[in-house]
Parts: sequence; C-alpha cells; structure tokens
Amino acid sequence: MPAQGLPDHEPGQVPCRVRLFCGSLIISTSFPGRARADFVYRDADGSLVVGEAKNGSTAALNPNQKSVYGELQKGGGQFVGGNAREAGLPQSVGPTQVRVF
Repeated sequence: MPAQGLPDHEPGQVPCRVRLFCGSLIISTSFPGRARADFVYRDADGSLVVGEAKNGSTAALNPNQKSVYGELQKGGGQFVGGNAREAGLPQSVGPTQVRVF
C-alpha cells in the first residue's frame, strides 16, 4: 500500500505529523530469522517506529518476533522485500523503536 501522510495538528490538539507505511513489511536482523511488521511509521520527530498490532488479553509477540524486535531495538536491521521498497523505506536502519499496540 502506498504511504499516507496525515495533516498537522489543529491548535489545542497533540502535535502529530506521521507517515504511515502499512502492509506486511519484512524485517531482518543479525538474529537468524525474520519478522513481518504490521506497520511502520515516522513519529513526530521523524524517527522510524515499527508497530505491531495485537488484540485480546492473550495476544502477545511470538518467540521469533521477540528475538527479531529485540535485536532491531538494540542494533538495527533491514527492511526487505517489495512492500518495503514500494513504501520507500530505507534498506538498513540503526536501532529502531518497536511499539506493540
């Protein structure tokens, strides 16, 4: 899916300027394995953030996601595959925040 830009905030609202990249985005790190992120966005400071959506009281990251996302937060990784290229994401990134929603 193409990236969608969101407008600046209105007076009195929380500042928010985000570009959202949706779709199955493959992340590779030095950990042997890959994870598919639900979405990636740039926060208000312009930093990339990987988002993982979980629903329900028992929903959690699987062991592979825990390892890959932990490595991504510590040492960075790569966005690989066609969806990442189409979204215009950089191929390699340094340490990157991961948020589970």
